[in-house]
Amino acid sequence: MKNSPTHLKARTCQGFSLIELMVSLTIGLVVVIAALSAYMGAASATKMVNAQSVMNEDGQSALSILSQHIRMAGYTSNTAAVDTVRGCEGTFTNIKLGSVNMGGLSCTNGNTTNDSISVFYEADAFNTIATSTGKPTDCLGSSLKVDADGLYWAENRFFIDTMTGTTTKSLYCKGNAVANNGNTIDNNHQPLVENVEDLQFTYGSEKTVGDKTVAGYVKASDVTNWAKILTVRICVVVRSEQPVLTDAKSAYYKNCAGTTVTPGDLYLRRAYQTTVVLRSKLL
Repeated sequence: MKNSPTHLKARTCQGFSLIELMVSLTIGLVVVIAALSAYMGAASATKMVNAQSVMNEDGQSALSILSQHIRMAGYTSNTAAVDTVRGCEGTFTNIKLGSVNMGGLSCTNGNTTNDSISVFYEADAFNTIATSTGKPTDCLGSSLKVDADGLYWAENRFFIDTMTGTTTKSLYCKGNAVANNGNTIDNNHQPLVENVEDLQFTYGSEKTVGDKTVAGYVKASDVTNWAKILTVRICVVVRSEQPVLTDAKSAYYKNCAGTTVTPGDLYLRRAYQTTVVLRSKLL
């Protein structure tokens, strides 16, 4: 008979046909490709989120550090006025020299590189991180020298530099700590925040000293009297630590001037901004 048990057993031993096997392989391949695509998409999204999170932390850290010191500019427990800030369009040519005071910093203004700033104020155990012996410190946590009146003065210089042996740009600070012999340390500069590619300042100036009203914001080269500065606008551009984009066309961003920039690489960048009031000017 056609459908006898022997005949059915013979058919079941034949296995899959070539067409059935090819269809099965195709379906399996589609499933694998879909799973890989979903995994790669999720991994790429996670990588992007992590990069943005680190950038936000770096940007906020840079603004927080700069704001903390600039806000204190000009503070003194004495009644006499003191220097507040001194800025430069570009980096002061002698910014790393400890033998030069703030007034002696030289600057070639008008270039398009990163800005730099020097901040001066009376330091104490409350507006700085004190040492274990209670002495005030500079921006790097190194102890300051006391003057004849028993006061400590912090003069911190902030700028962008490249870390030794790398191409990574960072926010640096040069403090005015002293060595055991009492001399200011020339090489007392260290990176504070990595992957900070750009640093820009504009200064809110009053029309005449004592107005206590910002008449407008200018670049460092347009400041005629640093005693008129009431506020400082800060902008930093932070770059992701690793390339995270899949297309260089997606790497565009707006810089501190609000101009769209296309760097041509796969790094993510973002500008962070804030405005700081010099408390000593408005008290």
